[in-house]
Parts: sequence; C-alpha cells; structure tokens
Amino acid sequence: MDADLPSRYFASPTVADLDGDGQSEIIMGNMLQNKVEIYNSSKQQISGWPQPVGGNINAAATVTNLDGDDDLDLVTTNRPSSTVSVLLNNSDGTFADQTLFDVGVNPVSVAAGDLDGDGDMDVATANIGSNNVSVLMNEGINSVENGIVPPNQHFLLQNYPNPFNAATRIKFILYEEAPVELTVFDLLGRKVRTLGESIRQAGIHTVYFNASDLSSGIYFYRLQAGELIETRRMILLK
Repeated sequence: MDADLPSRYFASPTVADLDGDGQSEIIMGNMLQNKVEIYNSSKQQISGWPQPVGGNINAAATVTNLDGDDDLDLVTTNRPSSTVSVLLNNSDGTFADQTLFDVGVNPVSVAAGDLDGDGDMDVATANIGSNNVSVLMNEGINSVENGIVPPNQHFLLQNYPNPFNAATRIKFILYEEAPVELTVFDLLGRKVRTLGESIRQAGIHTVYFNASDLSSGIYFYRLQAGELIETRRMILLK
C-alpha cells in the first residue's frame, strides 16, 4: 500500500516506536529542507517536528538505544557537512538538543550495533565522498560520561565494572598505530601497576586489571598514546 506524505525529497525511512505508546512512527530525512520529519501511522506529523538537524542535507536516519535508558535515540547523517547528529530521547518521543560528530566525507547511510562487544550500541556510517566507513564508539552506558567517541583521535574509556571487586577491564581506542603506556596510580600519586608498555596497532584494545593484592580505595589509570595523555578514576571495593 502506498501512502503519500506531504513533504518531498525523503531519504531512507526508518520505523520505530519513539514515544513508547506501542505504535510505530515513521522517521525520514527531508533532503530538500535539511530537516528530520516524523509521522504516525495515520500520516499525521508528530508535534514538534520537523526539526532542523545537522545544517545540511539529511541522507539517512536510524534509531538505537545509545544511553542505556530503554528508549530509542535518533542518529542522522548530514550531507555535505560530513557529520552525524545524535539526539537523545527524553523517554516520551521528544529529544534533547542534537550533538554533532564529524565523520567521513558525504555520509549516506548509518547503522548501529554493539561493535566492540561491551554491551552498548555503537554507530557506523558509509561515506561516499571519502569511500570509507566511519565508526563512532560509544563510551559505554556504565560510564559517568555517556556519549559517542569521535573518530580520528585516541580515546580512553571508563573501566567496567566500576566500582569493582578485584578485577576490571580497561578499554582504549587508537585511530592509528602508537606507542602506548597504561599505568595505575593510587590516591597519593604513587604508581602501583604498569598494565602495558608497547607499540599498539589502530583499533580497540582491552586490558584486564587484577587488583586482588591492593586495598580498597580510589585509583587512577593513565593512558599515554602518542601525544595523548588521559586519566580516569576507578574505585576498588572489597
């Protein structure tokens, strides 16, 4: 059955229940007006939409749970600004202000999935202008700082679990080969463990930290990768 909608130049429709009422909505990028439009099954436009997203042509949209709160968030690709927009659902079908992330040139499609096996959803775009794929890694629903990690930079993720009892895992992302040193310090700044010191290839790396010989308390782990130096806090509870 065909169903004409009032706007034109739609791209890649996506169907999902955004407001949790048991009825699916239709989400589409409006390539002419640089907006995202949402309709219900009766072809009625959802209140508050369309909304401008990305500032350039919206080629595609997808929905996924990015922040672990059991509702569906919205991701759109934006051409030719070569960005994606992330809009977090307020659990009622309304969305927080968009956050823009750079990807490859002219992204035309977007998909979501757990790419690194850590239990949260990551995002990938196909980019026809640069003939490549961009992968945006989600920091993790269990971290204090939720969000998407932009490409083309090294990044240290929050350890999981945290707090932890005896053992935890630490992940970091390298966008290119780099010398890496991962160390753990106590609250007084004393080095208690070197978890790795080597040249690492680009990609996602996981290091397991066994603290069974350490006392409960606050510890810090520091990643040095190329020019990046980043530190995060973790809590050991026994």
